[in-house]
Amino acid sequence: MPLSQMPEAANSSVESLPNMSRSSTSMLEEPLLPVDRRIGKDRRRFVVISVFDFTFTALLWLLWTVSKSDDWKAAFLQEINILNPEFLKQSLFDLVVVALLRFLILLTVYSLCRSDSWIPVAFTTSATTIYLIIKILFFFSKEQAGVPQYLIILCSFLISWFELWLMPFRVLAREREYGSDQESVVAHSRASTPGRPPGIRRRPQYATTSADEFHSAVDYTSDEEQNSAPGYFRIPKGTMVRNPQTRKNLEQRLNSCMLTVGKLLVDARSGQWRVARKPDPQVLQSAENAFYVTSTIPNAKAEQVFDAVWKKTTAWNDQVLNAQTIQSLDENTEVFFSTSAPAMRGYVASRAFADIRRIVRGEPGVISGYFVDCADVIQPNGTHPCTIGNIVGAANGPSMIRVTQGENDCQIEWMMQCDLKGGLPKRIINTNMVRFFVTYMEKLNIYLTAVAETSRIDV
Repeated sequence: MPLSQMPEAANSSVESLPNMSRSSTSMLEEPLLPVDRRIGKDRRRFVVISVFDFTFTALLWLLWTVSKSDDWKAAFLQEINILNPEFLKQSLFDLVVVALLRFLILLTVYSLCRSDSWIPVAFTTSATTIYLIIKILFFFSKEQAGVPQYLIILCSFLISWFELWLMPFRVLAREREYGSDQESVVAHSRASTPGRPPGIRRRPQYATTSADEFHSAVDYTSDEEQNSAPGYFRIPKGTMVRNPQTRKNLEQRLNSCMLTVGKLLVDARSGQWRVARKPDPQVLQSAENAFYVTSTIPNAKAEQVFDAVWKKTTAWNDQVLNAQTIQSLDENTEVFFSTSAPAMRGYVASRAFADIRRIVRGEPGVISGYFVDCADVIQPNGTHPCTIGNIVGAANGPSMIRVTQGENDCQIEWMMQCDLKGGLPKRIINTNMVRFFVTYMEKLNIYLTAVAETSRIDV
């Protein structure tokens, strides 16, 4: 989304909504959308490598067999004659059988049974290695010496050890990483649910006890004040989050956003996305036009950086015309409206965004903000709640901005998805995305530097 809205959108929160209903937890465990039962991409790659292992070994054996003599049929029958007393000395067909058994075991365990243990692949690799050593020491003869025979043995050895490295250190490691992200979201949802089992039940610190506390100042704003506000938000007075069903839908939308972002992060970090820009800020792009941006902010504090991109964007980013919290659901969760300035010399008109956002403070020094469009939730009649005139209603997909404190710097991670609507050609938008991200980070660095200079002068 090549608009200044992104920083504001990034303001999605991850950790509160303390009086979440039990329905939000069940939504995490029993998603509204059908659960994808297929195996993951990493496991599919592992299965493909296992198939390649067997087929490549078989192909090398066939090449060696047909090249032994002019009568390839007789040579073939001799190779597969396991009743021959000299079978192990004269044939390499046993290595094909070993590769086939290895393939069947790995396919059954990791594709059909979907085991999350590395022991089966360790067993197949160890058994293959032991058998190859026995074959070389006791049954390999100089008559079998040759490049094809060496290749068959070496390929069986190398590919089996590559499988042993791949499964525990790549496939299972990534699955555990993604699973931990899901469990943390579910655990947070349970922790913030008032209806806990006995023994751990407690009143949420910021629980709302009165329907009046859900009212925002917008509910009491006149039509003249609304229409004169920057960005021209058309806000449905008295209809924000008073409805319990609306609140439930917002909670579900946020929880789904957090789970989706967790999966996107795993995919982006695994090297599956295209590198649109390698130097800082690094920009990765998925096939579905989601963007993952990483940048390092030197000599900065995580709280300061997050505050700049979450709350004070209009102070330094001239691409944001207006940003406004419409409804605070708790200390960390809010309904947020924002309007972006026209982009690409007016080719892209101003866009309006209505998001539900949540801040999550996880590990020390890590602050995450999750955000996703909620216009259809708070305005179910199909009209975007914050557009008027030439402003076009746009929508943020599941997105996140995260700031991690380092020793002397901060790391920003930005997962961004946006539908600008209006029938804009994707090719034109995508060609301007990298430039947008670079400009955004430059402006942010300039602002943070100015704030640091001002603080030193005041001291």
